[in-house]
Amino acid sequence: MILRHRRPARDDNQILRLIAAELVPLSQVAHPDLKFDRKLTKKRLAQGTTVVAAGKNGAIKGFITYYIKNRALCVDMLAVQRQARRNGLGTSLLRHAEQVGRKHRCDSAILYVDAGNEAGKAFYRRLGYHELQYLPHSKCYLYVKPLLAAPVYFPLNRPPARFPEWLANA
Repeated sequence: MILRHRRPARDDNQILRLIAAELVPLSQVAHPDLKFDRKLTKKRLAQGTTVVAAGKNGAIKGFITYYIKNRALCVDMLAVQRQARRNGLGTSLLRHAEQVGRKHRCDSAILYVDAGNEAGKAFYRRLGYHELQYLPHSKCYLYVKPLLAAPVYFPLNRPPARFPEWLANA
């Protein structure tokens, strides 16, 4: 399995199928009327950096999309094919993005997890993410992980008691 940057013409159909199979059903638990919009999703992929995990035959087994804003690594989407899970692929993709964040001097990584996605919440907790707050309007949880050795707003490696100002615009 190799990690490489997304090649839109070659990869997007596989990525969109993966999103439809693995991410949309989780979002539909909290938002039953949610419809998958391929055009909007392609736009989201293009706005960030997308790294894919591809097999020797070019088949995409997983991907991560992220961007950097206000010294934060913002993970937009992470998905791994159901049959390829439990092999460290999701961990490799997330660690790759975190390393990019550190290289760009990001203080922390942030991401959202849909309400009801217990497996996702457990995965992120295992990798050092902390649940910061529940956002009832979007029915998801905000998770944060410090990336630098000693972020000012994470004393004793615990998340802050209130929503940091700089995250409001992330």
